[in-house]
Amino acid sequence: MATNGYYCAPMKERVLPERINPARLAKEAIELSGQLRLANEPRVHMLLIEDAPHQVACRVSAHRDAEGWLHLTGQMEGQVTMTCQVCLQPVPYTVARTFEWLVVASDEQAKRVLAEVEPVIMDEDGGVALHDNLLDELLLDLPIAPVHSASEHCAHRHRLSNEDDALVNEHRTQQPFKNLKDLLSK
Repeated sequence: MATNGYYCAPMKERVLPERINPARLAKEAIELSGQLRLANEPRVHMLLIEDAPHQVACRVSAHRDAEGWLHLTGQMEGQVTMTCQVCLQPVPYTVARTFEWLVVASDEQAKRVLAEVEPVIMDEDGGVALHDNLLDELLLDLPIAPVHSASEHCAHRHRLSNEDDALVNEHRTQQPFKNLKDLLSK
């Protein structure tokens, strides 16, 4: 087998930076894309199954609106694995979220922002903690109590529904006040 001698190694996955300068991104029309780092992340550690692969790809871009306000917009898509709160087995969850942030200089400015846009406070150097804000968006997207969907198999759900049916049938046959009628008629 003949080869041309050229070998191209697979590209390494790009991890998004911890901090960004949104003014520079807007000025140079840069769009960032890469993976959100979740390994050893304490804020999501207890929510995700440790041994499972988690892939969340993000895209972020910046622009200024007509009034000169700096906006960061983006989306995140991917797959994480959580623990089903019914059967305690792994359940995949598809992350699909779009977001828009308005970059502000202080808490006072953030309080005056319209409700449709989430304010993000920049630091004294004009930077924004991208990783932390993306984690916030991920946490907002994750379910509080993940469970398998109705179409997916959840062994405990079937067992519990059968036990519930038995309890309902047992409850129907019990008549605790049946004798009370006889006592009142005397």
